[in-house]
Amino acid sequence: MKFIRIILFTLLPFGAFAGNTNDEAIRMQVSGKVVDQSSLEELAGVEVRIKDTDIVTFTDFEGRFSFGNIPAGSYTLEFRMVSYSILQTISDEPDHQLDLTVEMSGN
Repeated sequence: MKFIRIILFTLLPFGAFAGNTNDEAIRMQVSGKVVDQSSLEELAGVEVRIKDTDIVTFTDFEGRFSFGNIPAGSYTLEFRMVSYSILQTISDEPDHQLDLTVEMSGN
């Protein structure tokens, strides 16, 4: 009986990782800068959203944004700001780190 308990407690930690697959472990980071198309000035306060998800962030004072530790794959990013038109950029390659420069045009 003692032998069975030793084996059980030895193998139990390995069972916690049995359901993990390589797909779950592959993560990526998407970051970038949003600028005005005509002046190339950085745009602060732009809403950046991964379409069809609840994942959203805003650009900082230097126009930078970042989504860290998201599952690798293709995404459509939506950029929104008052007096600017909505622009969508598609990330086709599931790279581990993607850095974009997005130009938004004013209305």
